[in-house]
Amino acid sequence: MQVSNQTLQSILGSKVVSFHAIFAKALGSVPAAVILSQAIFWQEKAAHKSGIELDDETYFSKTADEWYDETGVTENQQLTARSKLSALGILKEKRAGLPAKMHYRVDIDSLVAVISGYLNTGKKTGTDSRDKK
Repeated sequence: MQVSNQTLQSILGSKVVSFHAIFAKALGSVPAAVILSQAIFWQEKAAHKSGIELDDETYFSKTADEWYDETGVTENQQLTARSKLSALGILKEKRAGLPAKMHYRVDIDSLVAVISGYLNTGKKTGTDSRDKK
């Protein structure tokens, strides 16, 4: 059965999540790259209207369900991606509010350092299946 472009568009809707391939290459993880790309998108939006100020920085809030709805990255993949990004200093996380919610901020300086390191050395900060012998 052939699906028309109009039918496909109605299935997909208007929300598209794109990610930067350099993130996946530098991090060795597509889920981390997708989460990071989406986090940058939300951080930019938060700076203009929907963010919360914590420690003089603007953060945005996302639940695991919201991350999944937007990106298709499962909760387990989210936890792994967030752990990797946090360990590298790229993703800052804080619980705040009543009821408490997780808030996020991308540290651009740390991100630039990781990408620069990858571009200068060709070495990822993680591994993927191609790295295994």
